[in-house]
Amino acid sequence: MADLDTWRRLPRLRNAAAADYIEIRADAFPLLLDPSGPTSVQTSVPLLLTVRRADEGGYAASLSDGERASCYARLLPQASLVDLEIRSLSSLRGTLRLARSAGVPLVASFHDFSRTPSRRRLQTLILRAEQAGAAVVKIATYTRSVADVATLAGLLERPVSQVPLSLMGMGPLGAASRILLAQLGSVLNYGYLLRPNAPGQWSIALFRQILNALPPLSPPEIPASPEAPAAKT
Repeated sequence: MADLDTWRRLPRLRNAAAADYIEIRADAFPLLLDPSGPTSVQTSVPLLLTVRRADEGGYAASLSDGERASCYARLLPQASLVDLEIRSLSSLRGTLRLARSAGVPLVASFHDFSRTPSRRRLQTLILRAEQAGAAVVKIATYTRSVADVATLAGLLERPVSQVPLSLMGMGPLGAASRILLAQLGSVLNYGYLLRPNAPGQWSIALFRQILNALPPLSPPEIPASPEAPAAKT
């Protein structure tokens, strides 16, 4: 959730009941970023709390790590999950410690809005997130070809970690990739309530309806890349 209209209507939105979690993008709401702002969001659905910098796809043009940490700390008591970009794990170590002490699981995320990096690069990020204690690793990349989607699917076919993966494409093949990857075992599959926040998103109600009508699939047999690191033993 990243727009004021959805915020205002959230308690009355019937399709919110189709979601297991509601992601609150606090960086999109100046009121939530204000140190004297509210400390809760009115919803009966568990919250996934996210506060991104602009270079991570955030909505606030300028947002310091200190401001983000303050916002996380203020809203954390209501959160059921907390999302930190993998690149911010070191700069927001205090937030990570606070989430651990509060027993709030970490979703460690990575976004690339221009391309899909190599499988080796993505596997390296997954292992880094695992070392940081992530409960889920979320990877969202720009998918313009079948090869891009296959790169993401390959992360499920040959996992380098036992941490569950939340995988999705954006762009021309974003919508198709989200259905396929969810069938293959991707968790935390994102949809929208009123309007999409990223290219390729489905409405949450339609997404759940489609997934309920489709059988789960085993990940495809994708040849190992010669650049892929060896699996951990």
